[in-house]
Amino acid sequence: MANPRDQVPASTHTQFNIGLISKVFAAAAILMLRDDSLIGLDEPVIAHLPEFTMAHPRHTLITVRMLLNHTSGLPGTHAAMTASPWPKPSSSAPQA
Repeated sequence: MANPRDQVPASTHTQFNIGLISKVFAAAAILMLRDDSLIGLDEPVIAHLPEFTMAHPRHTLITVRMLLNHTSGLPGTHAAMTASPWPKPSSSAPQA
């Protein structure tokens, strides 16, 4: 069901969260790139994605490893997953 509460059936256009499954494939691909010396886990993300930006300049410190082990401070897609010691992308002041 696309929406079980309202009994809306799923269709070919229904989007579902796939949880953390995509992260496994992304992590495997990143580690293959690391094995081929094409990426370093402790390199800043902006070394490979220079267009990656946030309101606070700390985004330049986010590394590939931090993305893979959930310590980058980026908020999740749901309110329950947005707890972070880092400022939100719209924030301009560092947290104490």
